[in-house]
Amino acid sequence: MNRFLITLRSPPGPNPPGWTLYGQEVVGGNSLNSTLLFPLGKSGGFCFHLYEIAHTLYGERLSGEVPVTMNGTLLRQSESIALPDSFTLNAGPHLFTIIRERVEIPETEAGTLLSFHKNRLTLTWSDPSPKTLLLPHFGDLTLGRSEACHLRFSKDTVSRKHATIRVREGFMSLIPHAPATFYNGQPAQKPCPMEDRAAITLGDLTLVVSRSPETTS
Repeated sequence: MNRFLITLRSPPGPNPPGWTLYGQEVVGGNSLNSTLLFPLGKSGGFCFHLYEIAHTLYGERLSGEVPVTMNGTLLRQSESIALPDSFTLNAGPHLFTIIRERVEIPETEAGTLLSFHKNRLTLTWSDPSPKTLLLPHFGDLTLGRSEACHLRFSKDTVSRKHATIRVREGFMSLIPHAPATFYNGQPAQKPCPMEDRAAITLGDLTLVVSRSPETTS
């Protein structure tokens, strides 16, 4: 099984975000069409695809106006290249390092991971139109109005950095950063575990986290 370790290196920050995904492929970018959402502010849209054929890793630029470079090669739209297991990806001013590891997982653990992979956590909300986002298997997702957040909202009642959703091995928790943060209608004043169909309220914006069978890897 493949394990993808993805880290944002630039612009620098005190706690650069990182993500871990298991499976045969990754579709990433900064649009809600991506299965892994990256915080790229107002740099513009882009989407890329990592996939494996005969144990060789390939990278493809799917769409977007932001220039995409993989391991120093500038890719045109729909162009793909073979990649080593460790490489860099540039999207405009943002630099990521990506490591693909082939891991042997015991059968009991593999079943659990495959269950996570096929039943990804889904975040839904309206701002103002309905939106849906698949969450990573591991990683932090910051919520707020700031360009530094993974998910940015337009409502004035949402703070610049309002809260963080933390996902670890299929389990999730809510970490509040602003007073007007509620979990299932109750004030969230400290990190708390979240259950399926949990409702998160930031100001007057409500988001729902649930499990939904995944249609793409």
